[in-house]
Amino acid sequence: KSELRANGQAILGWLDSLFASAPNDLQAKRKHAIGQAYLALAMLADQIDDWSQARVYLRRAMTADPLLVSDGSVLRRMLKLHAGWRIVSRIRDIQLKSR
Repeated sequence: KSELRANGQAILGWLDSLFASAPNDLQAKRKHAIGQAYLALAMLADQIDDWSQARVYLRRAMTADPLLVSDGSVLRRMLKLHAGWRIVSRIRDIQLKSR
């Protein structure tokens, strides 16, 4: 889990460096790129069951790129991460029983 945070910081630092010297047409893409980086980190944190950190990354993603709020898959992930293990496990049990 600490590797993800350290590597995440490295990626975000690299993006900051990239955009610091980027031409104006690339600067327009900064918010989207930062949002996508945070979204990727949120997905990775989710996959390693660090839901607390995943929530942090997902909030940062939506803050950096507000258009992510209109993405259904992002909203579903946010609901899952905020629902918690107990509720998500119960929903999965119900889905498995209904098959």
